[in-house]
Amino acid sequence: MRIALLGTRGTEKYGGFETFVHEITLRLQSDIEICIFNRHSIFMSPLIKEVAHEYEGCVRVFSTPSIRTKSLDTLIAAISSFLTVIYLQFKGIKFSHFLVCNGANSPFLWLLKPLGGKICINVDGVERRRKKWGVLAKAWYLLGEYCSTKFADILISDAEVIRDYYQERYKVDSKVICYGATVPTPSPKILNELSLKEGKYFLYVSRLEPENNADRVLQAYLKAKSQLDDDGEPIKLVIVGDVPYLSSYKNDLLKLAANCPDVTCTGYLFGDDYRSLQSYSLAYVQATEVGGTHPALIEAMASGCMVIANDTPEHREALAECGYYYRFNEIEDLARLMVYVHENVATNADYKSKAAERAKERYTWERIAQQYRELFSLK
Repeated sequence: MRIALLGTRGTEKYGGFETFVHEITLRLQSDIEICIFNRHSIFMSPLIKEVAHEYEGCVRVFSTPSIRTKSLDTLIAAISSFLTVIYLQFKGIKFSHFLVCNGANSPFLWLLKPLGGKICINVDGVERRRKKWGVLAKAWYLLGEYCSTKFADILISDAEVIRDYYQERYKVDSKVICYGATVPTPSPKILNELSLKEGKYFLYVSRLEPENNADRVLQAYLKAKSQLDDDGEPIKLVIVGDVPYLSSYKNDLLKLAANCPDVTCTGYLFGDDYRSLQSYSLAYVQATEVGGTHPALIEAMASGCMVIANDTPEHREALAECGYYYRFNEIEDLARLMVYVHENVATNADYKSKAAERAKERYTWERIAQQYRELFSLK
C-alpha cells in the first residue's frame, strides 16, 4: 500500500494539517509507504525536488513549486503536486490512495481520477466563511466544496458539525476522523526565556487572521487587566502565532500589543516550547469562529489546560463540559471569564483533569492513525 499525502505544506512546520502529516506518518510508516508532497517557492530550482533522506521513516518526500502569497499558494501547489503525481505514475511509482487535505484542492482532483488510486479528501472546515477571503476566494472555496463531493471517493470531516454541513447542503455523507494530540512533558525553559511564571499568564494560539480573533482576546485582556494583578504581580497574556504573508490585521494587532508591556507575542512556536506554554498557563483561550475540530484546542485539553472557548458548535463538540464558554465573540464576557478563572484557581483543577481525560479518550494520535489505517484498508 502506497499513499500520496497532498494538499498541505508537508513537513514544513506551520499549522494543523502539517502537524497531522507529521503525526500520522510516525504511526503509519511501519506498514504503509507514504509519499509526502511539500511546497517550495517557484523561484527555487529544480521544479521538483526529491528529498533523498527519510523523513520519520517515510520513504520519499517531494517538494513542488508554489507562489507564497495568500491567494495563490494553495492553488499553485495543488496543480504542481498533482502533476508531479502524474509524472511519478509514468515513472512507475503508483499509489493505492491519494489523501488530499483542504477542499480548496478539490477542483483539480479530476487530474487524479485516471490514475486508479482511491481519492480521499479531508475537507477541513467551511473555509469560505473566513473573513480574510475576498469574493473570488470565497467562490473558489465554494467550488471546492462541490468538487469534493463529485470527484472524491471518500469524504473526511474532522468534526460532526462539518459532516452535518455536507449532509444538509450536498446530501453527501462523510467519515468523521478528528485530529489528535499528545500528552507533553513540559519544561520551564521557555518560561525563563519569555520571563513568565507558571500559572501567571493567559495563552492564545492560532494563525493571526481575523476570524481567529486574537484582537478580541487582546481587547478582553486589556479590559480585565486591572482585576488580574496579584499584589502588584501582573497576570500576562501570551499570543502565539503568525502568518506567512503580509497582513494588515497582524500589523495592527502587534501595534496594539506593543503598547502593553504585559503582552508577549512570540510568533510561531512549535514542539516542546509550545506545549510547555500550554501546560504552565493559567488558562488557554480558544477564540476561533470558523472550522471543525481545532488542533490547538485538543492539544490544550491534552496538556491539562483550563480552557475558555468561544461558544461555537465545534468547540462544544470537542470540549463538551470540560471548560468555560463565553458568548460568541463578546469581548466583555471573555473579560469576565478571565477574571473569574483568575479568582477561582482551585475550581479550575476539576475542569483541567476532565479536559485531559476527554483528550485521552477521544483525541490520541494512535486512535486517529488507526482510523486512517482502517480507512485505507477498505476495498
